[in-house]
Amino acid sequence: MTYDAELYARLHRGTEGDVDFYRRHATGTVLEIGAGFGRVTHAVADVAEVVRIVGLDIDPSLLALAPAHAKVTYRPGDARTFNLDGPFDRIFAPHGVLWCLLDDRDVSACFEAVARHLAPDGLFVFDVWAADELHAEGDPEDVDPEHLDHVATLDGEPALDVLERSTWDKASQRLDVTYLYVDADEQVVGEGTIHQRYLLEHQLRAHLDRARLELVDLFGDFAGTTYDGTHDHLIGVARLRGRAV
Repeated sequence: MTYDAELYARLHRGTEGDVDFYRRHATGTVLEIGAGFGRVTHAVADVAEVVRIVGLDIDPSLLALAPAHAKVTYRPGDARTFNLDGPFDRIFAPHGVLWCLLDDRDVSACFEAVARHLAPDGLFVFDVWAADELHAEGDPEDVDPEHLDHVATLDGEPALDVLERSTWDKASQRLDVTYLYVDADEQVVGEGTIHQRYLLEHQLRAHLDRARLELVDLFGDFAGTTYDGTHDHLIGVARLRGRAV
């Protein structure tokens, strides 16, 4: 990801219901992968059953924006190679962070690291946007890399409009999204790009299986509706294979 931390934090506030979902699943010792500026981490730390939480992110400038909390330790680190004092009762990967792993080796390395750090009866909880329908029915030729969509107006100083453009390579399952931040004078004052490589449901399941992780639940929304292939999100709860929840 290539992005100014403060601009990223102003725009990317998650999906409605995601914080409450992770709070409901939080207990004991928690590791959050891709903690960013602490949006989920800080809220989860307030759950009474949480003893301590480690917020991991590859971008120190994002971590620098995270608010302090007595239960939280923020650590710079890579989702593929982290080695922390564990195990953890819960490992969270919110807000599509798994789609920022750009090839199969990266995904495998991350899931292997998760399996190594997960307590025997722990849970790995994650959410990503669901890609199967887009991949099956979408046409990359319909994605104009020069077309700009207005996605948000940010209040504050300065007030900014945010425009978005995308490039999609269907063969490699890459979708890169660039955000332009435009001021009242219609000048671009900032730009950020999120590089993504999505997985289809069966590919995600296969990667989890190879890392000895098995899905307990797969939801399509944060209210807990079972995923049926038509939802916008894949929200997974996984455990080490052979372990009871």
